[in-house]
Amino acid sequence: MSRVAIVIPIGGDIRHLDAQIDALLPQVRGHEVVLSCNGIDPAAVATQVGRLREAGAVASALDSSAVRGPSHARNVGWRAVTAGRVLFCDADDVVGPTWVAALTVALDEHGIVGGSLRFDDVNDAALARTQDGTTTELARKFGYLPFAPSCNLGVRRDLMELLDGFDESLPTAEDTDLCWRAARAGYPIAFVPGASVSYRLRADVRSTFRQARAYARDDVRLLALHRDAGARWSVRDDARVLLSAAKAVLLAPAGRTQRLRAAERVGRAVGRVDAVRRGDAGH
Repeated sequence: MSRVAIVIPIGGDIRHLDAQIDALLPQVRGHEVVLSCNGIDPAAVATQVGRLREAGAVASALDSSAVRGPSHARNVGWRAVTAGRVLFCDADDVVGPTWVAALTVALDEHGIVGGSLRFDDVNDAALARTQDGTTTELARKFGYLPFAPSCNLGVRRDLMELLDGFDESLPTAEDTDLCWRAARAGYPIAFVPGASVSYRLRADVRSTFRQARAYARDDVRLLALHRDAGARWSVRDDARVLLSAAKAVLLAPAGRTQRLRAAERVGRAVGRVDAVRRGDAGH
């Protein structure tokens, strides 16, 4: 298998980084690995870089803090590598044992690929039940094209160059935007079920609400960028979000799973309302 590059953006929280490195160690021999440090001193991950090198990787930690945000961190990372195929994962998740190989092989045929997400490995049972189980296909949004999250994404370098990387003006949803721009450039994303990632969910009501609210607000920007190409959101969709939030709130007293689900759905509804008040949520 020819060399690939693995780019991991690193924010201020590295509590779970060792678990991700543990999962990658058996898979990185001969490959490049970049820890792109955005908000943390590269010296703070020197131990992890050393472990990767001992496992046979060409590993480094780069300072990408000139512009805060994961999009900039990923762009700094992929532009620093030499491999023709680039894999992206996050510092707080855990890749599966065939993740590198599965995405690498898929990139022989496709320009951009994404894998499956698991929720039962790194989350407690109540938290995992807020999801529908391991994903078996790529997600879609706004009745538009499929996409993969940047925690489980592979892209050929020449395509990254063609697209000029992630859009750093998007605080979130930059992965969706990249996938959609790739599709319109003639490179539709392919699903790789053998490339699984155990995704770490927000474990408390407050952080779940905040994440969902931010995602919903930023989705408005995403919609504005892709509406002319076919992305759609209607008044009926607004009503569905509000109704789902109201139903979840009524069920919240039933237990922790229900409270977390309510926090996510209320956060999504509030984020949408925020965008309407801001005047940038046209349909």
